[in-house]
Amino acid sequence: MEVKMLELQNDLRERISHRNQYIPVTTCVDHFDDYFNRTWECHWHEEVEFSVVLKGSVEYIIFSSEKNTTTVTLHHGEGIYVPSGKLHSVRALQEGTILAGLVFPISFFELTIFDNFYFNNISKVFDSHFPFIYLNTEESIDISITESIIEICGLTGTETGFELYCIELVSRIWRLLTSKMNHLTEKTMFCEESIQTQYMKAMLTFIHSNYGKCITVEEIAKHSGISRTECFRCFKKFLKKTPMEYTTSYRLSMATMLLTSTSRTIKDISSSCGFSTPEYFGKVFKKYLGTTPGQYRK
Repeated sequence: MEVKMLELQNDLRERISHRNQYIPVTTCVDHFDDYFNRTWECHWHEEVEFSVVLKGSVEYIIFSSEKNTTTVTLHHGEGIYVPSGKLHSVRALQEGTILAGLVFPISFFELTIFDNFYFNNISKVFDSHFPFIYLNTEESIDISITESIIEICGLTGTETGFELYCIELVSRIWRLLTSKMNHLTEKTMFCEESIQTQYMKAMLTFIHSNYGKCITVEEIAKHSGISRTECFRCFKKFLKKTPMEYTTSYRLSMATMLLTSTSRTIKDISSSCGFSTPEYFGKVFKKYLGTTPGQYRK
């Protein structure tokens, strides 16, 4: 059994590798059954993100501010655009869920060919402060965007004129997205990141950097310069969990990865993931995953 994890840096930024050195575009088709809890935990990246559900359904949570944390459920054929730097998480709502994804950096449009019309046609989307854009299965523009995402995700890199093909499809997606923006209200378009979101980023960064140690709620709160009470309130509001529930979940996700991808002993994994004893690790593991670490490894 292979369990996949997002590659996250200590500040929760996802580490993304582009397969072509000349065209900074990354595509993927992800089967959520391969991921721990069928979930991508809170993360962000400099690249913009487009996703389309190929099978099943997913729940995106977009963390913009305390009052603008938005849950978006996507079913087969529906998609979403997530801007650069936006904190978000994704969870499959059923078995067999498959998601097609496209990410590319803003620097994609720094190619010389885009210079003369960057401000009129390209920067409009970057500068709009969208929390996200939902792509449905009814509007022709949305359908054209999702079809283009699926098309680019289907490229193998061996096509004649592959680089031109990528530029063509990304440019088409962006042109259609710019056109769609003309139908969105100013209220929909604007959403600044709140101070609470910044607190959450800081606290999650602390947990991801120190999950292997014995950490307390007080230490998590102190890292953001807020009170223990405010810390609990932020976690409940944004993640529907307590700080330690989230910490335990993250520790288990790291433990499952180590169990399936390394030959390290259960005792060693237990210690490196922040569990006080192997016995306690086994107890928590059984509670959350319904099996023992040893059985899970098999």
